[in-house]
Amino acid sequence: MSNTTIRPKAYLDPPNERFNEFNCQICDKFRFALNNINSALILLIRVRLDQKKKRIALEFIEENARMQGLLLDELLNGRYASAAASQSLLGLVGEMRFVINTISSWSKSLHSNQLEQSTLIQGIEVMEHHARNQNELIDRLENWILTQNQLACANSDRE
Repeated sequence: MSNTTIRPKAYLDPPNERFNEFNCQICDKFRFALNNINSALILLIRVRLDQKKKRIALEFIEENARMQGLLLDELLNGRYASAAASQSLLGLVGEMRFVINTISSWSKSLHSNQLEQSTLIQGIEVMEHHARNQNELIDRLENWILTQNQLACANSDRE
């Protein structure tokens, strides 16, 4: 009888397992914050809000965009990604950072102004466009995570 251990195909060593769990949670958190942003945008465009409520909605967008920026920083944290994985992730994270910064900048700009209706509508349209882009980027991030998981499984099968 040999001392060789048979591992199931889906087995991941603890660092890869933590990597996968962490990144799945990050995607959920990105989607949650994006849903919050979309909800505030819907209120701003479809509901007649007074100036105070518009400012609250814009602050809510800013806070959720800030949270997403922090999530990007966590995602790039070297403890969770190998050097090769980090390199393949940089382009995607750069795109996500651009989208998040654009949403945040428009929100801050509108928040600091008197919120003329035409400017508000233009800003909301830009933020909605970038929110749709961000949704696609989160899908790409989830696909990247699945690919990394499959690679980790394939590597553990070879061992």
